[in-house]
Amino acid sequence: MKEKGMPLIATGNTAEVFDYADGKILKLFKDGYPEDSIKMEFNNVAVVNKQGIPSPKVYEIVYVENRCGIVYEKLTGNDLLKEIFACLENLPAVEKLLTEFSSFHKDFLSHRSTECISYKDYLKYFGYPDADSLPDGDFLCHGDFHFANLMRNGSGESEDSGKLYAIDFMNLCHGPK
Repeated sequence: MKEKGMPLIATGNTAEVFDYADGKILKLFKDGYPEDSIKMEFNNVAVVNKQGIPSPKVYEIVYVENRCGIVYEKLTGNDLLKEIFACLENLPAVEKLLTEFSSFHKDFLSHRSTECISYKDYLKYFGYPDADSLPDGDFLCHGDFHFANLMRNGSGESEDSGKLYAIDFMNLCHGPK
């Protein structure tokens, strides 16, 4: 499917990703997806960008017909899950990817901010009754950190080629480390 002539790159549970223009992609959310959640994701990525965590730059919120979307910097590589599946028979290569994954996560968890929702409020939203009794904190938590949410950018000659980037920040929150 194409939306307004843009090639479809990927499809997820909540959105489709299209090749937008000039090194950018458009994450176009499905019709009826809550606009407040889209604005929260936009804010979350801006927080992560500001922290210097490797992540695609976020540019703007746009509307295509009755759908809302976020324009991001385009990454051109594969996610870590695809890389792991591609080298399952090569244990040293898998171990290297696991080390990269855990190092990235450890670094991510060292960043601090309160410019996103607290994990206590996040848990309350989903009905956790004892959230207020949990400790406070200001360390960032991705909220959905897994191999498919880490991408290696490109394979060219640029300085960012081969660098890992985190994606998908709908569940970003802050709390104790």
